[in-house]
Formats: sequence, structure tokens, C-alpha cells
Amino acid sequence: MEPSAVRIAPDDHGLLYGAGGFETFRTFGGKCFLLDKHRERLMRTLAPLCIEKINTLMFAEPGGIESAVKELLAAEGFDDAVFRYTVSAGSGGFGLPRAAYGEPWDMLSVRRLPAPPPEGGVPLRVLETRRDSGEQPVRGKSLAYLNSLLGWRELQGSGMEPGGQGLMLNARGEVCEAVTSNIFWVKDGVLFTPSVETGLLPGVHRAHLLELAPPVGIEVRESCWPLQTLCEADAIGLINAATGPVAVSNLSDESGQVLWRRNAIEPDAFSRMVNAYRASLPT
Repeated sequence: MEPSAVRIAPDDHGLLYGAGGFETFRTFGGKCFLLDKHRERLMRTLAPLCIEKINTLMFAEPGGIESAVKELLAAEGFDDAVFRYTVSAGSGGFGLPRAAYGEPWDMLSVRRLPAPPPEGGVPLRVLETRRDSGEQPVRGKSLAYLNSLLGWRELQGSGMEPGGQGLMLNARGEVCEAVTSNIFWVKDGVLFTPSVETGLLPGVHRAHLLELAPPVGIEVRESCWPLQTLCEADAIGLINAATGPVAVSNLSDESGQVLWRRNAIEPDAFSRMVNAYRASLPT
């Protein structure tokens, strides 16, 4: 259906309070990639919301999302695309609810694949907007997305060139994640990434990359890292479901002063990780 045909109830608690979650994923050769992992994370996001009748939604039906994906690809004439699957708790009256939600609804939407990143990588700028601690002990991908939106608006007003990304530190000043991507880096052949204790969203593709590293001989270290650690990296990358791993060309601070630049020769460990990721894609 056309977006203009969609109607949301005025007492929908996804709209009023952010009571819901979503997942973004893409296809390769018409096949959904890591969909089961996205489904698992969505379930963790929705679990505390007391939503009944989840079994009526697309992701609860065997092959439900896959069937809808094929229908949307055919309708748009796309070979592959990026999809967003949204679940809202639904109508709950005005005011915070006393009972469980009984009218959840879901929606699958499609958009074109993003343009390939520049060969030299994408620029990354530290933002003044700090990543909040999230609504749950481990951040879920909820509909309460204001923190990321504020970071995105700051990035758009910073004069950053198109395609640039914004790096969000947490309240303690530790490296957390980019606005819409997780961050990782290589130093002396070791893969580093912030831990969930920083408040990041534990990305599905971040987890996939961390699983791929040890089999190709790369040690993984997760912890809370100061910004200076990132400035000492041999290579920096970003990863999300739409783009996969993307190299960073340079890192600048909030004022635009460059703190780090990509090495002319990419570290072997970084190349091995990216190649392992690409080899894992559906064919």
C-alpha cells in the first residue's frame, strides 16, 4: 500500500510513548540476511512491554516476513533492498497503561539500497550530543529514537560532507557508537569495539563480525575505551545492516579538527575481517 494510505490511531502507544521496536535488514540475491538474529533482538526489545497477541504479527508466522519481502521486491521491481520492520504496541488509551497491550500492529517498509561508500572511506566526526544510557539495561532498538535523531541533526548542521558519519560518546566520554552504526577498529592485529556497558545498541551485524574474527585468527577485545584509544588505531570501521563494514577515512573532533587519518596501506587484520564478512553473505 502507499504510505499515504496508512493510518495510525491517535492513542497508539508507539506514537505517544515509543512503545514498540523495529529492525532494519537487507537482502542479497533476494534473500534476507541474518533475519533470525534480527528477530531475536526484536523479541528482546518487545519483551518488557507486555504486548499480547504477538502471534498475530508477521514475524511470528513461519516465513511471514520472507513472503512479504518477496512481495515488496516484486512490487517495486528491486533485485535487493533495505527493509524496516516495525512493531507498535498499538492503542492503549490516553495515559500510561495499566493492562497489557492487546492490539499490536506491524509494518514492513522498503527503500533502495544505499550508494556504495567512497573508496577512500567515510569521514567520522565526534558529536557534542552524547549517547544516553537507553531504556533497558542492554539497549533495545525501540521506537524512542530521539537521541539518535538529535545526533543526526547535529551532524547535518556541522558542515560535514555528504556521507559523513557522527560518533557519539557516552556521558563518561567513552567511545560508544555512530548515530546509525556500530564502530570497531584494529590495532596491532587485534579487533577492538566498545562493550554494551557503554550504552550502545548491540548491532546484529556487529555481533556477526565479532563471531567471524576468531576463525580468521583475529583476537577480539570489548571494553570501555576513551577517545584517545580510537585515535591510536591502525584502521577504523563502521558497520550496520544496510552497508555492512565500511572503512573510516578520517576522524575529527567536535570543532572539525582532524584527530586521525586512514593509513595508505590497510592493515591485514582489517582486510581479513571485511573479506570474511563478504564471504558470509547469501549467494
